[in-house]
Amino acid sequence: PYPMASLLLLLACASAARGTAAVDWARSSGQPDELIWIERFVARGKEITDGKVGEAGLGAAAGVVFGFTCKKVQGAVVNSLILGGAAAAGACYFGWTTPAQIAATAQKMEKVVEKQVKLAALPLLKALDKDADGDIDIEDSKLVLSQIGKKHGSLAAGFAGGLVAGYTLG
Repeated sequence: PYPMASLLLLLACASAARGTAAVDWARSSGQPDELIWIERFVARGKEITDGKVGEAGLGAAAGVVFGFTCKKVQGAVVNSLILGGAAAAGACYFGWTTPAQIAATAQKMEKVVEKQVKLAALPLLKALDKDADGDIDIEDSKLVLSQIGKKHGSLAAGFAGGLVAGYTLG
């Protein structure tokens, strides 16, 4: 029911793995690595649209897709938790298990999942800690957003608006 042009544009931009002049400039100017993919996204998006869509439009398209996806993932997680709770309650009711067994299993699974998430997310967490204080907090996001906002303010503004719209549509 929704136009899929923005999704196709985002997928095309995300799959662009070749170098562009903007990316070469970003690397030669000493920009941080996390900003190089933004240059690649903008350059690829402008190439696909023949320059008819500016940074604000590209940011809005990416924001809509991201917001829509986040809302759908959130719904899937909530539904899974509700169904899992109902299944556990049913198992207790029919005597297949006890609440103590469910609690013990949940605690074991929590430890396993926490360990796996920490292993998978550790490189990302280190990259996101911009002020090197050991915590990822609002100060880190201010540093990253100021770097992006200085060069690509309209992209960030478009993404924020698209994010709200996509989350609302989802």
